[in-house]
Amino acid sequence: MMRMCAGTFMIVMAAFAAGGCMDGSGDPGANPEGDLGSVQSELQEVRNGPTFGGSGGNNFYPLVWHVGQRISKVKVWWGNEVDGISVFYLNWDGSEDEEHYGGWGGDHKGDTFEIFTNDGEELWAIFGTTGSRVDSVNFITSWGRYSPHYGGWGGSRSYYSDPTQAPRPGMKLGGLFGKGNVTIDRIGEVWYLP
Repeated sequence: MMRMCAGTFMIVMAAFAAGGCMDGSGDPGANPEGDLGSVQSELQEVRNGPTFGGSGGNNFYPLVWHVGQRISKVKVWWGNEVDGISVFYLNWDGSEDEEHYGGWGGDHKGDTFEIFTNDGEELWAIFGTTGSRVDSVNFITSWGRYSPHYGGWGGSRSYYSDPTQAPRPGMKLGGLFGKGNVTIDRIGEVWYLP
């Protein structure tokens, strides 16, 4: 049986991240390793997928979740590692909300990968390499388009995550979560069921 949090689904995602409700129930010390729980509304269910990378940095999650928003683009700050990522969500009125994770450093500042949401394209998968931090990240859309390679060529482990690894069949990629400060140390995907 799923316990509902008070209020509407457009809540601060800290409750989701902690696997509890805004009333302080749930584990406030939750780590973004694996599934942290879910929040369900009348419209959808949201869950974290697996994460990849090191253990440093502070937890990050989407701060605000808008039901039905799609990711319209990502911007990446990078050099030999992934320093920061901004995810842009398309609102119903055509405006965008930006969520930035990690730092603003790197030799390449804010390289943009556009997703053609108005034509039905969606962000579908992420892949790259990690060590103690996220060394590289790449994105794939539902149309099979690949982003450029962002980051260096180091890292002792590779990662790949697409809807076949989502916590439940039929889920779509709805955002990123992980750990970071001045760089992205760990990365994973937030999945939602439409």
